[in-house]
Amino acid sequence: MGRTRRTFHANLFAVWDHWVVEVPDASGVHALVTSVADAEETARQAIATVLEVDPRSFTVVVEPA
Repeated sequence: MGRTRRTFHANLFAVWDHWVVEVPDASGVHALVTSVADAEETARQAIATVLEVDPRSFTVVVEPA
């Protein structure tokens, strides 16, 4: 049987002409992005860095807050 991938939910907040991506379930990871299109990849890299895991080992779902 395959192992289930962990899913992290990233909240996306508008801040002036930028966005803040916050991931409460990953030690409060947060990052600033200039484009909504960059939110998932930025969240993925931040989560991987903070948790010291492979960025391809989990799923990220970006949701507007």
